[in-house]
Amino acid sequence: MPIWAACVVFVVGTILQTAAYSVAQFAVGRFIVGLGVGSAAMVVPLYIGELAPAKYRKSGGIRSIADPY
Repeated sequence: MPIWAACVVFVVGTILQTAAYSVAQFAVGRFIVGLGVGSAAMVVPLYIGELAPAKYRKSGGIRSIADPY
């Protein structure tokens, strides 16, 4: 999912929460906001990695916490 789509999902969930007349509608809005935040949390690190200069994308460049050496 592209970053803009995650933002759209987030905004739709926020609108549902703002316009909620019942707890059930508010809960649905919260669920949709969670989908937007979760998908953005998955996509943004990949986007940042793609924007990194080529010299840092080589083996041994950008490392994660999971890479011990």
